[in-house]
Amino acid sequence: MSFKLYATGEWSLTELHEQMHQRGLRGRRGGRLTRSAFADMLKNPAYLGKVSWRGVVYEGKHEPIVPVEIFQAVQETLARNNKAGARESKHAHYLKGLLRCGECGSRLIYTIAKGRFPYYVCIGKAQRRTECSQSHNPVQKIEDQIVEIYGCITIPADLERNLEESLEREIAARESARAEATRFAAKRLGQLAGERDKLLRAYYADAINVETLKREQDRIDTETGILEAQMAGETIRLHEAKKIIKLALRLAKNCRASYQKGSPETRKLWNEAFLKRVEIRDGKVSRYTLAEPFSGLMSGSNKKLLVVLIGRSSNREFRANLRAFHQGE
Repeated sequence: MSFKLYATGEWSLTELHEQMHQRGLRGRRGGRLTRSAFADMLKNPAYLGKVSWRGVVYEGKHEPIVPVEIFQAVQETLARNNKAGARESKHAHYLKGLLRCGECGSRLIYTIAKGRFPYYVCIGKAQRRTECSQSHNPVQKIEDQIVEIYGCITIPADLERNLEESLEREIAARESARAEATRFAAKRLGQLAGERDKLLRAYYADAINVETLKREQDRIDTETGILEAQMAGETIRLHEAKKIIKLALRLAKNCRASYQKGSPETRKLWNEAFLKRVEIRDGKVSRYTLAEPFSGLMSGSNKKLLVVLIGRSSNREFRANLRAFHQGE
């Protein structure tokens, strides 16, 4: 998730570091991961299925976790953000990161003119990176249109019953696969622990040199870390998908009224959970995309929704949204 978010270019390293800490990212000993360690994580070729040793990158024996195109986008964003240049003003607003220019696709950034007039402007135009012709968008006008989006969100009447029945069948099938994967990972972890012991005995017996020891230990550490992460994901209780669906259905029954009552902090939570992207053109919302699971709910696409809800890569994000809503309501 960290790689996908940073690859968008919409997060600073500091902002994403804090966000991922709030969502449960921790260091090896369970403590807070430092900002520099977080940056190193984003640069680590292990996520591509490779191993780095003394500045040389080798093909590893483990499967890649992050797609090549996303990893490369992250490296480009890191390099770009390290360069000196114009920086946008730092202002807090609950729509930050959500809005895009409907003409050129650049982010809309929040700015306060003369300390009194808040508006959103296309960053591509502001930094002269594009030939965008869009003018400034008063914040209040955009806020009112976001409210109207929530007024358009409705749920098919028969969705809840069909969704719960489909969920029960999907969970039963996935539970069986999860148990088998966990057994395999546990067995492999035991094998790696045995390999580590043999390495140490060989080193103490002068059968291998220190370079070989370090190289093999790095290999074992890398594979162990990947397996432990897989086991953590596999052992997530699948019935949390039920909680998320029920919460999503309840929230989506009267979106507009609930959203209007919310504080800026609560509205931010709603926008992060409901909306993936909102495009503004000529001062109006020209297009918007709902985030999962709400996209699946609104379309009634049960199969697609279940895949996203129970998919290994998405569980952590949805659990974080679930906790956030319980705290923000």
